[in-house]
Amino acid sequence: MANMVSNCMAVYGDRNELEKLLSIIAESRSKGEGAINQVDLTFKLAGFTEAEMDGLSLPASYYTDVDEEISTGKYGVTYFKVWYESKWSPAIDAWDRLLSRFFPKLKQVTACEECGNEIYINTDSEGYFFEWRYYVDGSVGNHYTNEMESPYVETKEQALALINEMCGKAGCRTFGTIAEALDFFGDEGNNPFPDNDFFLGVHEYSDR
Repeated sequence: MANMVSNCMAVYGDRNELEKLLSIIAESRSKGEGAINQVDLTFKLAGFTEAEMDGLSLPASYYTDVDEEISTGKYGVTYFKVWYESKWSPAIDAWDRLLSRFFPKLKQVTACEECGNEIYINTDSEGYFFEWRYYVDGSVGNHYTNEMESPYVETKEQALALINEMCGKAGCRTFGTIAEALDFFGDEGNNPFPDNDFFLGVHEYSDR
């Protein structure tokens, strides 16, 4: 079974081109056979030929959600967001090629993850749409980082604070550094609650 990468993409720029692309995505979602070929169909409706699709290296992908309307964010930036799953790898390069060729007044940034293959990517270097840079995945004493306000943080200091918040709730020891925490969680013998999950991962997002 393929490992699926979860992607959230923000497309931004000229409103007229956004409206055109959003219309094409809506059409591909309505015409696609189930979810399987909807993203492929978007690229074909935009203008890629079958022969060009073969050389596009677009991983098999399907939409999970799409904004129904265009939004206006800070500084007057117009955008919409797309959520999709892709097999084994993200489709960032393919989307960049689509935009540069058919929608030259649009750009995109993507945040995606797939823990099995250690894929953690965030191309939004300015943090306009996706500000986080670290994902903290941990559990001790039946307390999980995923159950807190957010396991996605911007800095190492925030990541450490999240770890210590989880440990504090469990009545477990806290740590002065992330390395110290990872070393502690790396030894199952340190688990103060042997009947509960005991793990910790601090994943840093790369820009590609």
